Amino acid sequence: MFFKGGCSSQGITSIYPSRSSDLLGKFSRFHDGAVDQEFGTRFLRRFVKKGHGGQIEDFSKYILEFDQRQSDGFSDRFHLRYLDAEFNMCITHGESLVALLGFEIWDMKMTIQQIQGIRAKASLLSPFRWEKALVTYAVDWARNNDIDEVILVSAKNNSHILAEPPIPERYRLRYDVTARRCGFRKDPESGNYILNLDHGAGYAPFQRTSSILPSSR
Repeated sequence: MFFKGGCSSQGITSIYPSRSSDLLGKFSRFHDGAVDQEFGTRFLRRFVKKGHGGQIEDFSKYILEFDQRQSDGFSDRFHLRYLDAEFNMCITHGESLVALLGFEIWDMKMTIQQIQGIRAKASLLSPFRWEKALVTYAVDWARNNDIDEVILVSAKNNSHILAEPPIPERYRLRYDVTARRCGFRKDPESGNYILNLDHGAGYAPFQRTSSILPSSR
């Protein structure tokens, strides 16, 4: 079952009876556009490339916003931005989208389908290992919200990478190399990357409800 914006509490209850309203509330945060104002100062700064720290004037300008794909496939928050996946974690700088990670949820498994940087904003991303930051953030969110497993789709299996083989190296680095660096193992059958989670063992900033699920603007 996918947890869509219009999903019923009965569907949630069938998986976690004791956590139905809590889980439904967590996914509603994407529809409501929750914002993690401390993302830059408390999380992204851990992923600065060696020797690039001097390029960043103000970490607090980097914010993470939750977004949900609409029925027409476009973002609810960012004008004319098409989204590959239902649920999205978006890095913004000022009012501009800088990068995003998109995922689906199926039977308490998170499948990361999209990791994308905005080409026009490349200078804002270049000081960071931003792909690893987004995947790590998503894994921590999943771990602290009782998701059992995270799957990261390999570049070869990503239906949204339209280029014919050989796959461009930038996509292999973005998906496959990032997955390995984040501790995922490659599944020999599917070719995707899998990480099994222990609940409640995320990074310290995500132990508090206010940091895992920040308030809407």
